[in-house]
Amino acid sequence: MITHSEYDFFGAKAGFGIFRFENGQVAEHWDNLEPIQPKNPSGRTQLDGGTKVIDKDKTASNKAVIKNFVNDILISGKMEKIADYLSPDYRQHSSTIADGIQGLAAAFKLFKDRGLTLQIMKTHKILGEGNFVLTVSEGRIGQGEGELAAFYDLFRLENGKLGRTLGRSRIDSPQSELEKSEW
Repeated sequence: MITHSEYDFFGAKAGFGIFRFENGQVAEHWDNLEPIQPKNPSGRTQLDGGTKVIDKDKTASNKAVIKNFVNDILISGKMEKIADYLSPDYRQHSSTIADGIQGLAAAFKLFKDRGLTLQIMKTHKILGEGNFVLTVSEGRIGQGEGELAAFYDLFRLENGKLGRTLGRSRIDSPQSELEKSEW
């Protein structure tokens, strides 16, 4: 089970929770939290947007779209392919990124111009149902080479393209912790 909600854990935080069950009980729980941020340049929050799961028959194809997006854009940096993945009215919920292809491209450029690293190196899990797909990835973020981090990205697809990125959280996590899970 996957959750995306507001937590009050030493202050208000937006977060993802992943639960694995065995024999009807929680066997494993992973989460990734970040402090609640102001609205982004397009007026969206880390938590708003629709939550209805539709297109359950498209779960496998939607996961494939996200796998290809992560590999092509986030890992390989093939920005010339970004329009292949984003819907024309793509909406972003990250606190610092505006809507649209231009908003996402501007964020990537700003990172580069400021000498910041935002690099996905490996995707550990792609989970989802219908139009919602969550990726759990490992990478680096920050100044210079950046710090090792775990990235949880929740995407909502519309007609086979990314319609929304509902949130991005990060925690510093050694690679061994990401690989211990049985899910």
